[in-house]
This record gives sequence, C-alpha cells and structure tokens, in this order.
Amino acid sequence: LGKIYSVHLKVIDTLSEGFGAVNRRLWIIAIPILFDLFLWLGPKATVGPHLAQLLQAGFPAQYSSYGPLIQQTIATFNLFSLAAIYLPSLVVRLDTTPLSSLTANLALNTPGIFLAAALVTTLAGLWLSCLYLGLVAQLVRDGATNVRVLARAVWRYWRRLIAFLVVVIAALALGAIPFGLLYLVLASFSATAGEVMAFVLQIALIWVVVYLFFSIEALLLSDVGPLQAIRLSVVVIAGNFWAALTLIGLTFLITLGLPLAWQLIAQYPAGLVAGIIGNAYIGTGVAAAGFLFYKERLERLTAAAKTTQELR
Repeated sequence: LGKIYSVHLKVIDTLSEGFGAVNRRLWIIAIPILFDLFLWLGPKATVGPHLAQLLQAGFPAQYSSYGPLIQQTIATFNLFSLAAIYLPSLVVRLDTTPLSSLTANLALNTPGIFLAAALVTTLAGLWLSCLYLGLVAQLVRDGATNVRVLARAVWRYWRRLIAFLVVVIAALALGAIPFGLLYLVLASFSATAGEVMAFVLQIALIWVVVYLFFSIEALLLSDVGPLQAIRLSVVVIAGNFWAALTLIGLTFLITLGLPLAWQLIAQYPAGLVAGIIGNAYIGTGVAAAGFLFYKERLERLTAAAKTTQELR
C-alpha cells in the first residue's frame, strides 16, 4: 500500500509541475481560448434542411424511437467542433451557450460538400493541435518556447500525426474483420456468447487506448515517426504501468468531469468566459503534465537500459 501511495503522490507531483510549467508561458492558453471563442461566437457550419432530411430518411426503421434525439443532435451540431480533437475545448461539451453566433451560419445541404468540409476542418484542427501541443512540448523539453523553430516543425508534426491516425484506424479496421466474424458466429449459436465476445472487444479497445496514450507525446517531444511513437508509448506504459494508469485516470477524470462543473456557470456570458479561460488553463496544465511524465519516465528507462547494457 505504501508503494501504491508513493506512486500516486509522484503522479500528483507531476501534475503540479505541469501547471508550474504552464505558468511560465501562460500565453499558450490563448490558443484554446481563442478557438473556444470562435466556436461560441463565430459562424457555425450546420447540417442544412435538405441534408437533415436525407439523414433522417436513411436512418434504420428499428431505431425510430431515437428520432427526437437524432433531430436535436443534427440541429445543434457544429461541423467546426471537429477541429477540437486534441484541444481542451469547453464549448464543444456544452449543450447550449448563452449567446448565439455574431455572424451568419453556413448550412451544408449536400453529402459531398459536408464530407469535404468535415475533412478540411479535421485536418485544420490537427494542424492547430500540433501548433498548440508543439509549444507545450517545447516548454517541457527546453524550458522555453521558440515560435520560429516551431513554425518549421509544425508541418512535420502535422504529417506524422495524420500518418499515426491513419495507421491506428487501419489497424483497428483490419482487426475488426476477424473479431467481427467471430462475434457473428458466436452470436448465431448463443446470444450470451456474443455478449461475452462484445465485452472482450471493449476491454481490448480500452487496453489499446491505454498503451497508445503517450503516442502524441512521443511524436512531438521525441520528434519521431508514427510507428516509433507507438513503440515508445508502449515502452513507457509497460515500464511504468501503475503510475501511467493513475495519470491516465486523473486526466480523463479532469477533462471529462470539469465541463460538468463549468456547465453550472456557463449559463451566463461572463460565466462562460470564465469557464473557457479556466478550462484552457487546466487542460494545458494536464497536457504539460503528460509531456513531463513521458519525458521523465522515458529518460529513466533509457538510463536503466544503458546501465544494464554496460554491466553486460
């Protein structure tokens, strides 16, 4: 118990160091703040009436009871929120905001235009994430930020992040084929066997998320390609399993739990502004803690491996 308690304390210390690092370059949080202000007050790319009818008409009849929920989701969906993949955005997690956009919304009425806009928005969001997290990575690695250096490196980070996501999605898709077939076979014999198989798949996906957790840190901090980033993430997790699991748990607890608290004050414009600023600060501190954890634990593992090799 003492060892586990010590592990938890060290992780909490890492979180504290992450916020300390952000305090030295507080202006970095301006990126997620401005992004949230854009989502809140800027134009929305919405599903147009014609496309909404197509989506609702193509929905399976057996799920007709979900009709009102689908209509509400379509009516409130903002395509630009897809850009918040790796950004600590509060607005994307809110059901409503106290003010509407200050400009006219953009309604997308054809599937082709909608998919093209979704792709462009996602790619732009990944680039912005590389810029934002690249600054955090610089701060953790060098103790300072250099925008000129990052301006050249961000495009490399962006290409590698896209390649990483393609690799992961492709691997999951290929893995889903045999597991999907096995599920269908088992479900045809026994519904219980099918449910057990589905549960096993869910557990497997959770483990994939855990072992790939530090891949982004490896891409930006170690400046490596996607396959090497995956390997480094697995190495750090495997070598520091309980500490890493504690950090991952705290990260999800903070990033998913805090928006519920911000929701209480986000009903008013001043409260939402305060929530956006607070969410950006806390999200950036947690991100810096993730980079610090990865950096320190990888350095320890590398030093230990070097010492072992020298003794041999």
